[in-house]
Amino acid sequence: AGMLLVPGFGSLRPSRPLRGCSLARAVATSAQGARPSRKPTPLTPPPGSGPGPWRVDNPTELPGTARPFDLGPFARHHVTDTEGSPEMRLDRWIMKNVCSNWNAAQKLISAKQVWVMRPYCTSQEHRSSVVIPRFRPKCQNSTRLLLGDYIYFPRVMRPAPKRRQRTEHGSEPADWLVSRVIYKDTDFLAIDKPAGWSVTGGKHVGGMHLQRFLPSLRFGVDDIPQFVHRLSTELSGVLLLARHRAAAAYVKDVIQQRAFWHRSF
Repeated sequence: AGMLLVPGFGSLRPSRPLRGCSLARAVATSAQGARPSRKPTPLTPPPGSGPGPWRVDNPTELPGTARPFDLGPFARHHVTDTEGSPEMRLDRWIMKNVCSNWNAAQKLISAKQVWVMRPYCTSQEHRSSVVIPRFRPKCQNSTRLLLGDYIYFPRVMRPAPKRRQRTEHGSEPADWLVSRVIYKDTDFLAIDKPAGWSVTGGKHVGGMHLQRFLPSLRFGVDDIPQFVHRLSTELSGVLLLARHRAAAAYVKDVIQQRAFWHRSF
């Protein structure tokens, strides 16, 4: 143990040897009265941020540059009216304007494929966030959208509300699903599921579900075919159906043994 000279504190003599203890911990132990305040600090722009972009309608443009900045695979949306509600959440905005799948929205946010730039960010910061992923601000599902914010998202997922038009029972012929059968044997059926159609009925589905067409796929068998697996409403692909109970029980055992799989693109 020895004498410790610290600017602002004078000479401090520790009560025990400072073995394996850093200087910061020694000062904190000797001056226990100097503790940081736990009062919340107001939200202010980070240091180094400017007053905002050079042009509000085009935040990536710099003064004196004739060639427009290419956003590459991304597109930009400017929040001007809080999207119909005050301080909308980022994940809800994505599900309303970009994609209707909640899991896909979470992956876009966590992978920094969708990010929000505040109004005080400069044009250079906008450019850097597009080019280098580590310069993109980290957003969360609960990030609130404010007036003047800029939202960057993949260009291939341009905002387009996906609203399924409800159809009444009987608007399609009873044998409509027969024309979409692509494989048939004594045990199984394979059909081509169109996008926008649900596998089973539900509260917000209306008549656009395939379950009501299953009686037309008997083809002389007493049992009504059963779905072996499901596909999401917005997906199109191949659906496998069991034509009788024995085939359904066999597929159930195969799935439990993890010998059956399906792939989504």
